[in-house]
Amino acid sequence: MNHFDGYYWTFPKGHPEDGELPIETAVRETLEETGVTPIVIGHVRGKFAGTPNSTSNYFYLMSTVDEVDVSAIHDETSALRWAGQTDAAALIGKSTNSGGRSRDLLILSAAFDALERI
Repeated sequence: MNHFDGYYWTFPKGHPEDGELPIETAVRETLEETGVTPIVIGHVRGKFAGTPNSTSNYFYLMSTVDEVDVSAIHDETSALRWAGQTDAAALIGKSTNSGGRSRDLLILSAAFDALERI
């Protein structure tokens, strides 16, 4: 399978549109990349380097009550899957982009730490 930039499984992320707050970017990008309209329930502590390292990514804990809207998904997503921490770590571990894989494992750990604080 041809995975973009060596990513097998990763988190939704992207650049803000003009005037958009980081939380608004996170909600929009999640909808565009997963078809899920999320409800933000918390913030993941930390700033995570983008690839290349010229950007910074911030992440939020999100929940949803809606079904997936596949018509909202942009062409950069090839498949969707709900995963717990162990399965997500295994999926991230399949990425061949070593910098992105390391970053995503740090994000996953920080996200579950944030979830425990709620």
